Amino acid sequence: MGQLFAPSSGGITVNPSDRESGPGAGSGATGNNSIFLGANAGKNSTISQFIAIGNNTGSAGLSSTANLNGTTLVGAQSAESLTTGYGDGVGVTLLGSGNLNAASQTDSSTIVGSAIMSTYLEGSQLSVFIGQKILNGNPGNSTQVVNSNLIGSNILNSTVASFINVSASTLIGDNIGSGMINGSGMSGAIIIGHNAGGSITQGATSSVLIGSAVDTAPNGASNVVIGAGANQSGANATDSYLVEIGSNASSIGNLNTVLGYAAKTAANAAGLGNVVIGGNAGQTLTALLTNVLVIEASTLIGGGSGNVPSALVYGNFASGNLVLGNSTFAASNRDTGGAGAANILKLLNGTIGAANPLGGGYFYVSGGILRWVDSAGTNTQLSMTTAGQLAGNSITAYANNAAGNAGTLTNAPAIGNPTKWIPINDAGTIRNVPAW
Repeated sequence: MGQLFAPSSGGITVNPSDRESGPGAGSGATGNNSIFLGANAGKNSTISQFIAIGNNTGSAGLSSTANLNGTTLVGAQSAESLTTGYGDGVGVTLLGSGNLNAASQTDSSTIVGSAIMSTYLEGSQLSVFIGQKILNGNPGNSTQVVNSNLIGSNILNSTVASFINVSASTLIGDNIGSGMINGSGMSGAIIIGHNAGGSITQGATSSVLIGSAVDTAPNGASNVVIGAGANQSGANATDSYLVEIGSNASSIGNLNTVLGYAAKTAANAAGLGNVVIGGNAGQTLTALLTNVLVIEASTLIGGGSGNVPSALVYGNFASGNLVLGNSTFAASNRDTGGAGAANILKLLNGTIGAANPLGGGYFYVSGGILRWVDSAGTNTQLSMTTAGQLAGNSITAYANNAAGNAGTLTNAPAIGNPTKWIPINDAGTIRNVPAW
């Protein structure tokens, strides 16, 4: 018999290698190499290599049939009602009060907190639970939270139905899954933030959700959603392979990438393979889009149709067409030549500044005419204004080098009048050069 400091409690039947301290500590326990500290700690336990510290810790008895060797319980009434069902694990560390009441089926777990598994019934292998009532689901329904790390309070607190196969997941925050009905297939998901993923009903396989009230398509897969309120905003429950980063960012459709505060791919229609970058970017996009690139931003806080961001780039990955400048959706300035156009670079009409460009020059378009301004401020026209012109300059008139000499024309390439008069745009005046 081990050391007995409260003989009046009676019922002590433990092996000589054990240590007990407190009224009723180790009472009825039969395991080897155990330490019991606290009133009724480890009472009736059959576990070997068992450390129970705290009032009534493990006092309801613990079965060794599920390989609970090396278990450590610290806290009043921790695992008080657990009797069996720890699967194939070989060691559980419990720190807290009542944190495994009515629980079963968890393997090799580290559980820190109070009542974390108070209504949880089966599953969970190699998991770490830190917080209060993290697996507080409905009795008889919560199953198979496997290889997971859950840190927070009431993370899977459903009031509707079950959590099934939330595998290899990391859930960090408070009430993260409070609205989750069925987490089936959420294998490999990472969910971090207050109420993040709260409307998931199933699926969301291998997704990453970070941010308060962040959400994703319930049956989608491999989505990355980061930012407070960022979400898959449509009714398409299977939208997958999305990247949404930014507060209130949203997307409808597969393979979309949305970066920026309140950025979105479309207001009411799904699209595929789109990239939208910038604060409030995509606010004016209303049609179904595919393979579109949009880089634009607004200085206003808040989205909505009234917030029209300033665009910088609009393009299409499939056609290779690109528009540079402040364009708007569904307007002619985003036209790139109609059907069949490919690899088109369009520069929108611009206005030059009052100063010359330093260290280089720039191209710009005015009235549809391409021009070049060098570092000396010389403004040169690069495109013709009329088809067939030999040359043209709509900016500066040609110099008049006339003198007082009499002009003569004594020979020509051919007999007779010129066969062509080639026009030249002279600052808006068309001059004609004879040619034979």
